[in-house]
Amino acid sequence: MARTKQSKAKESKPKQTVSLTPSAQDECLRNSDLLDQIFRFVPPSSESGEADMNAARKTLYSAALISRTLSYSALKVLWHRLDNLLPLLRLLPTFKRSGSFYVLPGVVDDAAWEVFDRHAAYVREILYQRSAPVNPVVYVRLAMHKAVLLPNLSRFDCPGANLSPGPDLVLFTSPLLVSLRLEAETRSDTDPETFLNMLSVVAAPLAHLTLANYPNSVLSSCTLFQKLQSINLTSLGGPVVTSAFHDLGSLPVLESLTTDLEGWDKVNFESIAPGTMFRALKRLHISGGAQGTIPLLLARIGSNSVVSISVFLSHYYRYGKPDNSEDFAAIAESISSRWPITLAHLNLRGVRCAPEDFSALQGATKIQTLELRQSLQGSLTDARVLAIFRTWSELTSLTIDGAEADMEVLICLAEHCTALRALHIAFFPDPLPELSTTPVLVRALTELRFLPTTKRDYHWHQVDLHLLARHLDRLFPQVVSIVGQGGSHKWNEVAKLVSMCQDVRRTAWDQK
Repeated sequence: MARTKQSKAKESKPKQTVSLTPSAQDECLRNSDLLDQIFRFVPPSSESGEADMNAARKTLYSAALISRTLSYSALKVLWHRLDNLLPLLRLLPTFKRSGSFYVLPGVVDDAAWEVFDRHAAYVREILYQRSAPVNPVVYVRLAMHKAVLLPNLSRFDCPGANLSPGPDLVLFTSPLLVSLRLEAETRSDTDPETFLNMLSVVAAPLAHLTLANYPNSVLSSCTLFQKLQSINLTSLGGPVVTSAFHDLGSLPVLESLTTDLEGWDKVNFESIAPGTMFRALKRLHISGGAQGTIPLLLARIGSNSVVSISVFLSHYYRYGKPDNSEDFAAIAESISSRWPITLAHLNLRGVRCAPEDFSALQGATKIQTLELRQSLQGSLTDARVLAIFRTWSELTSLTIDGAEADMEVLICLAEHCTALRALHIAFFPDPLPELSTTPVLVRALTELRFLPTTKRDYHWHQVDLHLLARHLDRLFPQVVSIVGQGGSHKWNEVAKLVSMCQDVRRTAWDQK
């Protein structure tokens, strides 16, 4: 009788069902590659170094093990950015390492693919780094599984320093891809034209494109994307054909162009009418430059709203051709004639000019930041240079090395460039004029950095540091940082004296 009751009790007890769907916590903890990415965000201590970092990783891992739940939102964040496909492949039960390669043997059932696809949809960014060796057949199986593996991928970034992708490159096509960066380790690497063509087939709305170390023939594939807003082309080998340049300049919404002009000297610029290319351009950055190319390129730009120009000439071009003033003349002429009220940022390195060339910028009254490095030959005290400074009432940041300034230049900037916030110039403090009692208008400047000067006819023992500090306090009463290169200990003393002057003024104001 007792046995019958016990048997009935057992029969009446509900059976516990085991869920075959792994929880979010289980999926996270079984994915060692994903956990490794999490652990990499734990910063090492500067004192105890690697040992402390390992201890922190163990603590984080222990916390993950005892955690009961992992929210859906947290799971999406964890999968938002990956280095490669290895964390996703770990979700497939048969994926394993065999010898020196990862393989995917056997049949992958529908349930496993469903888990894979669900997590693949979380991925928004790939900052590519090569994984452990994966048998190329695995990538073939992934391509056969689904035409678009990562449907929500919006950014694919592959810098050459982390090695370019191999056969897995074609798996990163996405109809939502907006930003693409491909930098080959060597020019012998697989060119990206096939990949770009595949992106055009899925109608990816590509807006930002960076290509480096590929043949210039890739330009023909770039123009497949009519929504490109910015393009960066560096170290492209071979000549640029005129038709490819024409197609590039015809992109309707291209606002930013970055190039080293490698191979651009082969373009037949004379066959293209001036002012007919790059009609939407706002930002132009040139690094390098073959002789005569920069003026020809500037003349073809048809935009009337260029905001920023940066030109960094290479060491070879800069020193192999000492007189490149025609480049500066072309830049200055373009600014003064077409962009006098739109250009706000001008950054030139190695584009040489004399004070008489500098005066060509007279019409550009809206410049906000100006940086000239290894460019201006002569002195900032030249009347033609000071005359230009007096027209820049909206200038907020000025950096000029090489050309030297004295107190007259600082007074000019303080009186006329009333929006100035940061000033980096080569300055020599001898001789110092008498201190004026006339108040100045500038109130915004907070940063002074004095660059090395080549002037040899003064010594610090001849400089009245107290008088220098009073000048600086009068001209720039809100200055916070004063740093000098060359005689840095003296500049430290000057900075302390200026701070004392500020304290005296504040005390006098408080007592009123």
